[in-house]
Amino acid sequence: MFNIFAIGAIVAGIIAIVAYIPQVKHLVTVKDSKGISVLAWLVWLLCNSLLLAYAISIVNIPYMIADGLSCLANLTIIILAIKYKK
Repeated sequence: MFNIFAIGAIVAGIIAIVAYIPQVKHLVTVKDSKGISVLAWLVWLLCNSLLLAYAISIVNIPYMIADGLSCLANLTIIILAIKYKK
């Protein structure tokens, strides 16, 4: 059964994933990654990858989905930032 903390965690995961959209949209639209730290995004990718590994180890589906999508978003931003570096 879901409790208030489980619902809060799911909501937080959704908000975190949606928060990547403006950055990706900006990179695709402007085609310039000036001011974006690839190193910072690599660190976030590492953190999300470790969280994903933990979620997999405890078989927590909502966290697996949220962390997997976060890793994908991190990787997308890293690739676009490198592609549009001037």
